[in-house]
Amino acid sequence: MEFRTDRRSALKAAAALAVACALPARAQAKATLRFAAVFSDKDIRAGMIQMFAKEVEGDFKVEPFYNATLFKQGTELVALQRDNLELGNIAPQDISKSSPRRTCSATPITSPVSGRATSAPSTRSRPRSR
Repeated sequence: MEFRTDRRSALKAAAALAVACALPARAQAKATLRFAAVFSDKDIRAGMIQMFAKEVEGDFKVEPFYNATLFKQGTELVALQRDNLELGNIAPQDISKSSPRRTCSATPITSPVSGRATSAPSTRSRPRSR
């Protein structure tokens, strides 16, 4: 079998090599997710974080920080907002401090009449229509 190279084949091979070198590398470093919590590593919630870390270990590296070692209690929400933290165990009352007109599930309370936020949902009964 005879092997011949001409200019056209050499140009095709050079172009293919240039494209292959320009493509991004497949094996990139895993993104790190930092998790801040005030509970200890003996807590049942810490076990759930370890289970979560095992589930996502193919794509992410989870770094748990327990006992408020990374951020003090109550400062996790601000750290999330400023992009200094990726995951956190945040109490609903901490959310309500930053957004006062929200329920314990962190959803806004709105008035059915005006559509504006109110301090509490109306418990008035409406007259029945006959």
